[in-house]
Amino acid sequence: MFVVLIDSFRRLFFLSRAELRIALQSFTIKLILFLLIEFVVCQFDRSRTVCRLVERGFVPLLVVFALMDFVVIPRVRRRL
Repeated sequence: MFVVLIDSFRRLFFLSRAELRIALQSFTIKLILFLLIEFVVCQFDRSRTVCRLVERGFVPLLVVFALMDFVVIPRVRRRL
């Protein structure tokens, strides 16, 4: 029983190599898009809606991106 519990815990919180690769790629793409929007788009036109989202800060968006890519999305993919 204890072994089954540890195995399910490991599958729930640790990613396989393929899952980690997909999560890292997705996280990197989101990070590049964020920086592109911040440094290119919002420098020319501050009135765009996306600039208000970017102005809220780098760290909160970084935390949300990391949670989604490394915790939520792999769990959803496993269930499909």
